[in-house]
Amino acid sequence: MEKVFSIIVTKQFYISCLAFLGGVFLASFVSIPLSILLFMSFLGVCLFASAFVTPDEYIKKISIAISFFIIVFSLGAIRFELHGDSSPDQVFASKVGQQITLESEILGEPINKGSYTQYVVLAPNSNEKVLVRGENYPKFKYGDRVSFTGKLQAPTNFETEKGKEFDYVSHLRKDDIHYILSFARGTLVSEGNGNIITSMLLTLKQSFVRNVNTLFPEPSSSLMAGVLLGVQDSLGTELEDVFRDTGIIHIVVLSGYNITIVSESLVKLFSFLPKNLALGSGAFGIILFSLMVGATPSVLRASLMALLVLLARGTGRTYAIARALLIAAVVMVFWNPNILVFDSSFQLSFLSTIALIWISPLFLPLLKRVPEKFGFREVVASTLATQLFVLPLLLYTMGQISLFGLPVNVLILWIIPTIMLLGFIATILQFGFHILAIPVAYCTYILLMYVIQTAKLFASLPFATIQIPYFSAFLFWSSYALYGYLFWRFRKSAKLHQEK
Repeated sequence: MEKVFSIIVTKQFYISCLAFLGGVFLASFVSIPLSILLFMSFLGVCLFASAFVTPDEYIKKISIAISFFIIVFSLGAIRFELHGDSSPDQVFASKVGQQITLESEILGEPINKGSYTQYVVLAPNSNEKVLVRGENYPKFKYGDRVSFTGKLQAPTNFETEKGKEFDYVSHLRKDDIHYILSFARGTLVSEGNGNIITSMLLTLKQSFVRNVNTLFPEPSSSLMAGVLLGVQDSLGTELEDVFRDTGIIHIVVLSGYNITIVSESLVKLFSFLPKNLALGSGAFGIILFSLMVGATPSVLRASLMALLVLLARGTGRTYAIARALLIAAVVMVFWNPNILVFDSSFQLSFLSTIALIWISPLFLPLLKRVPEKFGFREVVASTLATQLFVLPLLLYTMGQISLFGLPVNVLILWIIPTIMLLGFIATILQFGFHILAIPVAYCTYILLMYVIQTAKLFASLPFATIQIPYFSAFLFWSSYALYGYLFWRFRKSAKLHQEK
């Protein structure tokens, strides 16, 4: 028991961060009255005050630590409950199933879903965000004020083609969206109403997308836009299924892992410079990349994770990076408490960052026979670490496992930095030097087709994916408890080996 109390005192920072996240986590599943949470905070304050009149120094430290835990845990739950006060507008609730007209500004970048285009708008005279599924034509953009007419619906969960229920309600709720306007027709009212900086960034991104579409034929253009710019437009159902079945769909979804690839490529490119300048080039690349793709909240989260990975690998100070990672997670969750439980992209980015910082280095000594040329050994180590570490989460949320995910990732990921670099150069040259852009684009096209054909080859093999319709929460938490135990044993063994 004394050892437990000692840990509570010495690891107060980590325990406090985890307490806040724990409070948000519990409140995500259980609605706790604010009166009870405020009473808990009051008890924590009383325990904290009583610690200073305790003569025993050890009991004083324990009381302070426990009181701080109670207060921070309560604050986490209170933050979620206060954020949850943005409940569905009851005026809208009474209109579900009816044809309504909304006139509002488009809040973010429109997303083409093939048969329709998706917009997010803020309902007039309300703080209610509405997801609009509108016709593909006429086209509207961020900042346009549009009058949409369509059928108001409440989102519902649905079963995917893989037989797994997708919690669509919670997926939209993380962005405070409670209603959908379907089969909507829009009429432009005015333009240029959005934030000027956001408009400029999205305009720049669309210019890059146009250049990509000019230089590359389908499906390589969609893959290039996804890899380079994180464009969410559909790859096409067939190719998207191929990428999912082979476990490489993440290469077209902006995450901390993808942006880490960009930064590490720049660090290697400028490795002839002093270490700090090389790291600075990687950090600059992350910032430039996040601005180029629109600097949305999800991109900024991914960029922050990538910066932490870069700092950890560049400085070797994983202890300090652990603190930074926890602080980043707490800040993100404080800003939007829904992402902790309901945002799979945040969860995947967080777990991938942990894998890249702590787990990947453990694999390097085991891969001495893998060649180091072109950073191949590091790619294999990173792939092994991230694939294994996020597997329980993918099984819990997606319900499928790709038997060939590991070899396909190893065969493909080492070439992604080259594709991104050449693709970026080609699109830049396309702005004013079309003749020079063509040969660079052709080389990039060959690499893109290598990725597509490799994925198609493995997807066509028998049992490329296995469906696991039920992977319980118990198995999910048990898996990460086992990972934690194995990591602890490995670190302990390595420490004993160094002491000898």
